[in-house]
Amino acid sequence: MSAYSEGKEADYLIKSARYSLHYALQMILKLLAPITPFVTEEVYQSVYEPKKSIHQEIIPKSSSMNGEEDSKTADIINLNSFIDCMYLIQDNP
Repeated sequence: MSAYSEGKEADYLIKSARYSLHYALQMILKLLAPITPFVTEEVYQSVYEPKKSIHQEIIPKSSSMNGEEDSKTADIINLNSFIDCMYLIQDNP
């Protein structure tokens, strides 16, 4: 028995690992975006080639919050909404 997978199982494992890594990178970029906006925007644009900015994406929420937010989290969500509005105004003069 081989230590490495072969055939369809190997392809599935590779695709699964890539998906997991992309998902993790995307979440890390979204969390770091308010702290390092220029760096995260550059990486996000070059890796994912999206049509909109990372700052217009939804900020990931912790599953442990259960709908309860502290005031700082609420402030960040409000700031994110404000940025979304500013982008809409900028795109539609």
